[in-house]
Amino acid sequence: DILGHVDLHVIHGINGILTANTKTIEGEVKTVYSIDNGNEWRPIAPPDDKSHSCTYRPQAERPGWYTPGGEVCSLHLHLGHKIKGVPGNWEFRAHKEVDRRFGAFVTNEHAIGVVLGVGNVGSELADRLDEVSAFVSRDAGDTWKFVKKGSHAGDVADQGTLLLLARNDKATNEITISADGGESYRTCSLQLEDDVEITDVIADPNATSANFLIYGKVPGKKDAVFISVDLGMLFPRRCSDRDLAGDDGSDFELWSPKGNARGCEMGRKVEYVRRKTHARCYVGSKGAVETLEHDCPCTESD
Repeated sequence: DILGHVDLHVIHGINGILTANTKTIEGEVKTVYSIDNGNEWRPIAPPDDKSHSCTYRPQAERPGWYTPGGEVCSLHLHLGHKIKGVPGNWEFRAHKEVDRRFGAFVTNEHAIGVVLGVGNVGSELADRLDEVSAFVSRDAGDTWKFVKKGSHAGDVADQGTLLLLARNDKATNEITISADGGESYRTCSLQLEDDVEITDVIADPNATSANFLIYGKVPGKKDAVFISVDLGMLFPRRCSDRDLAGDDGSDFELWSPKGNARGCEMGRKVEYVRRKTHARCYVGSKGAVETLEHDCPCTESD
């Protein structure tokens, strides 16, 4: 805005990947994405599914996604960012004012590539709760999957293999969980006597635990409610063969964020070790995420 406040966030744990909201002269807010530390920006392509009314038009003058009315269509996200591990606290450093009606934009350097967001598909960012949904990315915000309608609070655990989301725009007795890093989801009942107005969902800031803490209150009551959810029982064993990441027999894969045609960005190609989505095991490791790094020869575009 005119005071210099910005709505920009880094994807934690990966150098150079940024997400930001911009405002047009007409006052429309649009989300954009960069993989080269802000040198070039582009809209975020909507999920390639039937969760929205936009269509891809390959024969258009500018091939891309369009709304039924012919406007350029993309995914837009609310970028309020919560402080890791602290229920209800939001990061004000980059924001003049955080709109806490919408679930937070969540990334974690210990859960490489996994991003949670609340927003909508269309020509601009919606400002109404009944127009937004929860979305998840497994490739650092390059592509996204629709999860559920409505605003959701959420967090990631066990180095990004576990996700838990819960409606934060109305009282609920349900949660949505994923045990494969966001590839698939199931809805579970909390089996509480009363529905809860959920304020936040938090996990271990180091993403090594399988536990989540849900924070909220019962409508009409003053006392806060804390609900602990342990998803460790979903896994029968501990993951193995991290040092053989990428091999068929290992529970781990080598994943690299999208770069240029050579797979490089900002002079390097970095491969991150993370659990394969289909491996039914618990990571639980402490310490920094392991990487393999390769220098790339410079080209004219660099």
